[in-house]
Amino acid sequence: MDPQLHPGAAIITPNHTSFLDPPLIASACWPEDTHFLARATLFKSWYMKWILEHLHSHPVTGSVQDVKTMRLICDLLKKNKKVVIFPEGIRSEDGQMQSVKSGMSMLALRMDCPIIPVYIYGTYEAWPRSSKWPKVGSKIACVFGHPIYPKNFALLNKKQAQEELSKQVQIAIEDLKTWYEAGATGQIPN
Repeated sequence: MDPQLHPGAAIITPNHTSFLDPPLIASACWPEDTHFLARATLFKSWYMKWILEHLHSHPVTGSVQDVKTMRLICDLLKKNKKVVIFPEGIRSEDGQMQSVKSGMSMLALRMDCPIIPVYIYGTYEAWPRSSKWPKVGSKIACVFGHPIYPKNFALLNKKQAQEELSKQVQIAIEDLKTWYEAGATGQIPN
C-alpha cells in the first residue's frame, strides 16, 4: 500500500484467518508503521514478544471496546498512526469471514478517521489455526480497498451510524474478496 494514498490516521480492517495476517499487513504497508493489538498472553514468550514488538503490536487484555484499549487506539490515531483492527475480533476457525463487530466503527466515528477495508487471501491455507507451522510456498495476497469515511454516516444517530459503518466494512471486504478471486481485473470495488 502506498502510504501517500491514505495519509494520516486510519483504521485498517482486514479479515483475519491466520497468524500470518499481521506480518502480511505490516509488509504491505511498509515503510509506514502500522500498529496492531495483540492478546497480552502472546507476549509471554521472549521470541513472540520480540516479534510482536517489531510489528508495533500492543498487548491488550480486553476487547476493542475495553476503555484502556480504546484509549490506546485513540492515542495512536491522534498521532496520525494507522491502527490495524481485525473487525471479526478473532481468527476465523474455518477460513470464512465472520460477522464484523462494531468496535472499529465506534472508534472511527469518535475519532473521525477513515476505515480502510482489506481482504487477505491465502493465509488460512498457508497457516490455519489447526496447524503448528506454516506451509512454505503458499500463495498469499493483501488487497486494500478505498477508504470509508465516517462523515458519510453523520446524519444517522450514533447506534445506526455504527451499525451502518460496520455493515459497509463487511460489504467492502467481501467485495474485495470477490474481485480478487475473480481474477483481479478492472477497478477495485468501492
